[in-house]
Amino acid sequence: MIELIEIRLSDWLVEAQPLFIEHWQEVAEATGVPKPSLDIEYLEQAEESGSMFTVGAFINEVLIGYSVNSIGKTFNFDTLTIMDNEGIFIKKQYRDMLGGIRLIEESEKLAKERGATRAKWHTYTGTRAAALFDSLGYKPYDIIYTKEL
Repeated sequence: MIELIEIRLSDWLVEAQPLFIEHWQEVAEATGVPKPSLDIEYLEQAEESGSMFTVGAFINEVLIGYSVNSIGKTFNFDTLTIMDNEGIFIKKQYRDMLGGIRLIEESEKLAKERGATRAKWHTYTGTRAAALFDSLGYKPYDIIYTKEL
């Protein structure tokens, strides 16, 4: 069974790095996004300040997935605190064990405990993940445009 635990990602980087690469290869490599390279100092500062939290997914104490989330206010809506998912991933062989749904729900719970009033997730259209978010009551809201500068 998959166990979910809130972790300091900075303490799990050795175990998480292969998952970051697998995640990138699956969804981002073909789009031209560069291979992940971590800003460990920024990560540690964000964790220390409470503006970032991570839920780790484990089987037999082995990290098999994660949900990395930032949380913060917006300057123009004083009642809005947003959890913004920076990345969610679970190894393919464990996806039929409801691990993804549980990662989403645990992230929502922890964000709400931290005062979040809205959760945002980024995924690609036409994917299993997009269908999953639809089934969980999420609605497409923003369109994200990107351009290399």
